Formats: sequence, structure tokens, C-alpha cells
Amino acid sequence: MSKKKVSVGLSCIFGMLMVILAVVAAITPSMNSIKGVASSSFLGVTADPIYESGFSYIFGSSDDKISISVGLLVAWIMLLVSAVGGILGILNALMGKNKNISRYVFACSGLIAIAAGIMFFCALPLAGIEGADIGVAKLTYSLSTGFIISGIAGIAGGLSGIVALFAK
Repeated sequence: MSKKKVSVGLSCIFGMLMVILAVVAAITPSMNSIKGVASSSFLGVTADPIYESGFSYIFGSSDDKISISVGLLVAWIMLLVSAVGGILGILNALMGKNKNISRYVFACSGLIAIAAGIMFFCALPLAGIEGADIGVAKLTYSLSTGFIISGIAGIAGGLSGIVALFAK
């Protein structure tokens, strides 16, 4: 009984990094992702910021105050597709099949992850969130930690998948 030695190439390591970053990017919208602040330059008062979870915009909230954002849901699903593609590429490489196929799978999954990361940076327009003037006060929204980390992790993971195409 001879055991077949499995060697993990550099492209497989970049693929593993892509999968890890795609999973991180899919989880981090659970953090505070949207920040809303009401302020009045007339009164010189700024209220405490209000934070919303990104998942409440991706899946909608149970109290129907926030509806599902289809664009953010698509971005989140794209991250899952990217992670599954990366796992399939890793399994293909570890089984000793054609490693070129794994590299192309990593690159395609990487492009999907980059697109999802960019979409998370565009979360405010995708969710239809706009600031408003309320009398003498102004309500402004901005991205917070969750969507920013998701965007960075998605783009970094995608770049890792593309680098796997050129690694040996």
C-alpha cells in the first residue's frame, strides 16, 4: 500500500486564502454596517449616531421597517458562490486532477469576490438609503465597520484568487 503524497502548491494556498477572506466578508455585515447621524447646524446639536446591522439590509428586518435590498443580497450570495468555487478548486487540486482547472476556478471565483466587495462599498445606493432634511436638522448616513470590512475582505480575497492563476 503506497500512499500518494499530496503537495499543496502556491496556487492552492492563494485559493485557501481567497476562501477564508470570502467567508470573512460574508460574516462581517453582521456588525454595525450603516451609521445614521442627525445634526443641526442651526441649533449646533448633533445626536448620537444610530447603527444598523448589514444583515438587516441584506435580509430585511423582522419588524418590516427595513426591506430587503436585492443588490446587497446578490453581493452576499456572490461571496458564497466565490467561497464554494474556491473550495471546489482546492478539492480539485488536492485530488491531483488537472491543476490548471483549479487555477481558473480560483481566478473566476476571485473576480466574483471582487465584484461583491465593490458592491458592499456601494451599499448606501444599493439599499436606497439617502440623507434627509428634517426641518432645521439634517439626517446623514455613512458606511460603518461591517460593510467596510466586507468590501476590503472581498476585494483582497478576489485578488488572492486572481494571483492563484499565475502562481505555480
